[in-house]
Amino acid sequence: MMTRYKRIKLWLLMAIVAFSGGLLLLLGVGSVYGADGNFNLGRLSPSFETGQTTILPAPPNQPSSPGAIILGIFAIPGFSQQPAAIKSNYYVDETVNVRWNVAVMFRLAIFPLIIKTSQYTIWLYHNQTASWDKVVDKRDGSPSQSLSFNATKSGTYLFQVEYYRDSIFGLKQDSYSQLFQVNVNPRPVPATGLAISDNGGLFNGVSSQLHAVTTPTDSTATIKNWHSDNPDLAITNQNGATTTATGTLKTDTDMPNDVGDAETATVTVDADNTGMTGGMVHAQKIVKIGGLDPLIVDESKVGSQTPIVFAPYGLSSIVNGKYDNKDMAPTYQWGYSDKDHPKTWSTAGFDKMGLDATQSTLQFKNVKQANRFSGDYFQLQVTIRNGGLDGTKNHTIYSNRALLTVNTLQPKQLTMISMPNLKFVTQAGTNVAIADLVKNPVTLVQAASTGATSGTENNNNQINISDNRATVNGWRLSLKMVPFHCITKGQGQVTYGSNSSGGLVTLKLNINNQAHAVKDNGQDTVVCQQAIAGDLNTVIKGAQLIIQPAKNVYAGQYQTQLTWTASSVPPANAPQGS
Repeated sequence: MMTRYKRIKLWLLMAIVAFSGGLLLLLGVGSVYGADGNFNLGRLSPSFETGQTTILPAPPNQPSSPGAIILGIFAIPGFSQQPAAIKSNYYVDETVNVRWNVAVMFRLAIFPLIIKTSQYTIWLYHNQTASWDKVVDKRDGSPSQSLSFNATKSGTYLFQVEYYRDSIFGLKQDSYSQLFQVNVNPRPVPATGLAISDNGGLFNGVSSQLHAVTTPTDSTATIKNWHSDNPDLAITNQNGATTTATGTLKTDTDMPNDVGDAETATVTVDADNTGMTGGMVHAQKIVKIGGLDPLIVDESKVGSQTPIVFAPYGLSSIVNGKYDNKDMAPTYQWGYSDKDHPKTWSTAGFDKMGLDATQSTLQFKNVKQANRFSGDYFQLQVTIRNGGLDGTKNHTIYSNRALLTVNTLQPKQLTMISMPNLKFVTQAGTNVAIADLVKNPVTLVQAASTGATSGTENNNNQINISDNRATVNGWRLSLKMVPFHCITKGQGQVTYGSNSSGGLVTLKLNINNQAHAVKDNGQDTVVCQQAIAGDLNTVIKGAQLIIQPAKNVYAGQYQTQLTWTASSVPPANAPQGS
């Protein structure tokens, strides 16, 4: 009897357990089934590459309601932890890790045998084909799962995960995650160098683009801090590696159409290597503003029948930009100011000589034709119709004035094409006081270059001498500086230190890698010499003005006159002075 009772009790217990298991199956009670796993996907390409516009697509499956485990007993099926990358940002070729967790039914360890299927499907979106591709399809996995892959390119990787499970009793669970994305950035590449690409210059009042180019070109440094040293003359807008620059010449009532000579401004930009090696890298560029360069023609080099062309710079945004349609097409008119009437802007003589002065460039057919206007200043007028640069019906802008110089074959001579117009200022952060001049020498440094001016004056430290003589003699260049005198009203013609013979101020300069010192005593000092005939085109470097202390110093503004003289070297057998 006892034995029978025990058998009955055992069967009842098993029935209870089986029945209880069914209830537990429906309610989702129990511990985690299975162990954590990982899907290694190898190398993947991004859904959206860096720089592409990211517009999230519709998911391949509608995301399920969030799952949850309640008090460790009850389970609401679904993703209790949505898939997410371990880090917010990764770099190219770095291993990306993503984890998630699913709240599942039938979780008791006693029920492994009733689980029929436990699988994952993982989709990756590709913007190029606007499609979702399966990178994992119906592979077994546990509720707690992860995936890893190597990113081949920078960009955004967009995924969705599906979890599917069923049992031998026909109970199924199909859960879909929210869309999740992984951001992969290019590996940091510091900039070792930076340059501003050449835009050719700015036409007066017209915008153009300046581009900052890093070395190496794939640098991830941040381009910022565009700056002009003369915002009144040239302004820039902050815009990453490219900035819009606009240059506007100041009006000058002494010039035709109130536009002065060409000017220059220095534009700077930085490459920020923060977070990388190298710190801040800088670049600067001197930008021409005006539209026209002086045109110097040497017949011995270009040939008598070679066309001579005035070609403006900085007009590309007008000629090839939004103003080139029929209703807004720009019109052009060239004019000139002759050497005898510098304030009169004229088009006289163009038609008679067969010149078309209504194109964006002005072309002389040959040197003889151009020589008719040698020594004259040319200027281009551009008119934008029906809503110009400033929004008015018609808007007219003018280039700067530019000198045309034609050097014909006869006579052959030694000619100064351009000579430096030196200007000096106190060193940054200093100021010259009378007390300084009485006690100690004072050194002034060159002012920043301000572009070419009219005639032979040149504010870019340029010395350009043309020697087309037929002789074999060389030549020498000498420089004379007279004593500095005060030009402030009320002081009269007082010389510095009240020493009319000068000698208290020294100009130090480097020409063709040779150092020279010129005193303000009115004496000629040879600063360059060539043994044979030939041209010279060089730039003065490292000029300084050394002012010696003096007892009699008057406050005011002082100036002097520099006289450059180019003269032939006498032949070797010429008589020598005693």
